[in-house]
Amino acid sequence: MGVGMLVRPIDLSMSGLGIMPLALLGMSYIVYNIYGFFADSGSSISYIAHFGGLFIGLLAGFKIKGMKKSIIIIGVSAACLILLVYVLKRLF
Repeated sequence: MGVGMLVRPIDLSMSGLGIMPLALLGMSYIVYNIYGFFADSGSSISYIAHFGGLFIGLLAGFKIKGMKKSIIIIGVSAACLILLVYVLKRLF
C-alpha cells in the first residue's frame, strides 16, 4: 500500500469503500490502522505489523518517487481525505 500510493497515486483501486485512487485508499488504510490500534484492544490483528509493512512500502516509495514529490502526494491525499470526511459528515 505504501509504495503504491506514492508511485501510482491516481490509479484506481477497488476496496470495501468503493473505487478510489490509491493515494486516498492508502490514507484511509493509515487512518483505519491507527483507529484499530487504539480502539480494538481485544483483536488478534497485529496493527504493528501493518504499520511495519506500510512503513517499508513508504520508504521504497520515497526512494522511487523522491522525497519532495512523496511528501506532496501524502499532503494532498490527507487533505482530500479530510475534505471527503467533512463533506460526508455534512451530507449525512
